[in-house]
Amino acid sequence: MEDRYLFKAKTGNGYWTIGFLRCKDNKWYINNAGSPFAYEVRPDTICQCTGYMGIYEKDIFQCDDERYVIEWCDYSLCWEARAIGSSESISLGEFRPDEIVAIGNAIDNPELLEVEE
Repeated sequence: MEDRYLFKAKTGNGYWTIGFLRCKDNKWYINNAGSPFAYEVRPDTICQCTGYMGIYEKDIFQCDDERYVIEWCDYSLCWEARAIGSSESISLGEFRPDEIVAIGNAIDNPELLEVEE
């Protein structure tokens, strides 16, 4: 939970940056840890770190939204959620029912499997 003071936001050129947030002269900046530079960021894209880590052991920010494909796993003999664009998966039982929203299926909507950048 020590990362809950981290923020991420998009810079003017559309790149995401992660670090510590500060405001100066009504402009928002993120200073990357260990870097002497601060990047001006768009205020509408600022997201705070939740202090929790996802299945990839990376920080989860309040604006993060991952899509999963539900598949049967013969190895663990249970249903698993595999994040799109990754081979890592997590047992479907790890999710609370209110965390799951079905947005379609891969047969009727193959575009849902496309990875966004």
